[in-house]
Amino acid sequence: MERLEQEALAEICAVAARYGVIIALENMPPGSIFAQRYSDFIGLLALLKEVAPLGITLDVGHAHLAKVSLPGIVHRLGHRLCHIHVHDNDRSGDLHLPVGQGTVDWPDLMRAVIQIGYQGFLELEFQGHEAHMASKRYLEGLL
Repeated sequence: MERLEQEALAEICAVAARYGVIIALENMPPGSIFAQRYSDFIGLLALLKEVAPLGITLDVGHAHLAKVSLPGIVHRLGHRLCHIHVHDNDRSGDLHLPVGQGTVDWPDLMRAVIQIGYQGFLELEFQGHEAHMASKRYLEGLL
């Protein structure tokens, strides 16, 4: 099954590359319908070795639930990190809280993002204009 998955992704990435598009898989929260290897990054990191043009969308909240070292995974992903979904939680669930209202260590995470020279987007994944603006100001203070 994993071999078929790799072959399909390689084919999808090859077609996408002809159009200047990068395919980026997202890490999923533990206990979701997706395999655990997509929560703890074991499977995603293995796919990166097998499918050269594949990228990763880091969902910060999902990784925090999986108890993954966020700075560590950012460094391991390096240039393969294509997009970051930004939301917080206290590890009790996929709460999609604004930045700073959970237990994610944002200063350490942002330091790692800067160290790898990340140039992509930080997509805020929660509701409410005030929450977005407060999170934007918080993150700008770290960057």
